[in-house]
Amino acid sequence: MLSKSFSERSRPAAFTLIEIAAALAILGTLLVGILLAKASHTRQLARAERKAGAVQAADRLIREWWHSAEGVPRNASGRVPDPRADRSGSFRWRTRVVERSGLRGLPARAVRITLSSAGEGPPDEDPLVAVTLVLPPPGADAGRGGS
Repeated sequence: MLSKSFSERSRPAAFTLIEIAAALAILGTLLVGILLAKASHTRQLARAERKAGAVQAADRLIREWWHSAEGVPRNASGRVPDPRADRSGSFRWRTRVVERSGLRGLPARAVRITLSSAGEGPPDEDPLVAVTLVLPPPGADAGRGGS
């Protein structure tokens, strides 16, 4: 019968310094990954909320213009009239007449509406929302989007 020496029998089961360092390195890597994912998610969520606010503002603007006597402005810009109604702040809008190959020969105009955050670059550079409306030519139907 072989007997173990005293030092082999009394050695408690414990982690070595290398095992602890490896565990800490793995844990640190996981924590950094989680924090980076959380930061990315937070940025994406803020951008999505901003776009949702811009969609609501664009919907209000188009509704107001559609029902106004002046109609949808062409080649104009401005600020959203009531920024307090937007949860995410104020927006700038811009309209411009654009050429559409599908409209050639038709008595209609395409007007592109872009909304961007107030204080950022030009409204057409990375807009939050872009909508293209097909409208009758100026003077054809003044109460329904014409001007």
